[in-house]
Amino acid sequence: MASTQKKVTFIWSEACEKSFQELKDRLTSAPVLTLSKGNDLS
Repeated sequence: MASTQKKVTFIWSEACEKSFQELKDRLTSAPVLTLSKGNDLS
């Protein structure tokens, strides 16, 4: 069942919250995308 359909209850479980927090931490704590050494875009 797709959660975008009418009459479908969205359930945010503890596992969802844990995964979301881990993703948020990883995206905000360290560089996600970096250039390798030697690349000069200027």
